[in-house]
Amino acid sequence: MAINNYVNIQLNELIDNLTEMTTDVVGNERVELPDLRSVLRFINNIVQVVGDTFEDVYMVLLDVSLIDPKNVGSYRINDLRVSIRGLLARSRYRDAEEICSRLHHLSEKYDETIHYIIDDTSSRQRWRQVFHVLDAHEGSIINMVSGTVHELDSSLENATELDLPAVIESAERRAQEMRMALIRLQNLRNVILGLSGNQGLMELTSRIDRDKMASLTIEELRMGNVNKFGNVGSGAVVSVAQGKGISQTLQQAGVNQDELKHAFDDVFTAIRADQSLDNDDKEVALEIAGEVLNATEKASEDPSALKRSLTKARKLLGGAWSKMVEAMNSAAVQKTIGTITEASVQASIKSIISP
Repeated sequence: MAINNYVNIQLNELIDNLTEMTTDVVGNERVELPDLRSVLRFINNIVQVVGDTFEDVYMVLLDVSLIDPKNVGSYRINDLRVSIRGLLARSRYRDAEEICSRLHHLSEKYDETIHYIIDDTSSRQRWRQVFHVLDAHEGSIINMVSGTVHELDSSLENATELDLPAVIESAERRAQEMRMALIRLQNLRNVILGLSGNQGLMELTSRIDRDKMASLTIEELRMGNVNKFGNVGSGAVVSVAQGKGISQTLQQAGVNQDELKHAFDDVFTAIRADQSLDNDDKEVALEIAGEVLNATEKASEDPSALKRSLTKARKLLGGAWSKMVEAMNSAAVQKTIGTITEASVQASIKSIISP
């Protein structure tokens, strides 16, 4: 029994809108700098609320994906269903300090001040779409949460020993997709606040250099966060911008970023060309491949992350796995793997990617 991907598609569309809203307002010289700071703070608040809302859903999906199929009909499944229903109660009936109240406060703030600032920008239609989703009473964000929770609960209630593995596999894929969406949200927040190592947009508003701000935003968000390796379908996300600074791993290995990325070109090409994968499968495969690339770039800093991403890739890349093996055995990648000092982890990685 597959778990519907609708919520992840909707969430990624929401993030697309937030990204375009950010790039548009930053590049619009008619928006004065004090007003720009107000809008950026407001977008950051939206990102925080949306992230908090869907982190709960992600954790439940993760819990379902980690179920032992042998536990079908046991108290562990029943306990998990109680936890899932508790999430629904928290989502619908939050007190004044939590999600519904925060969504309502954002709507009020938008009506009072923000919409006057952005009314002359090209993204005003996107703003309206976002607030249709975010409004606590008329929008759909709470319905997105409750729909997923109801579906998970129903899947577990009706699961038998034969179909529980399919529920678990579906939950694992949905959890991975939501994780990538949450990373996109965090990346947008990093760019606004400067938490990724580069100057943030809030800091750059101290300078009257709108062209530089717009170009930085487009480069880090649109190229790095939304479409570095090319979309496959609605809501596709395949990589997260890592900033311009070269990683410690690449410095140690003597490999530049372009050389490393080029080693993975055939992997992404093979995934897009794989006719055995539907669009959803391709989205997941591209995300996993992007995760392997990012983990490779920081192999010496977190070698276990590279091992985990390769283990997932071996399961999910299908026919493109052979291209991943070739990429991981290329000269550039082997130099980065050579920087790993934990012998057991390095040996495990080499075993996974053995031709």
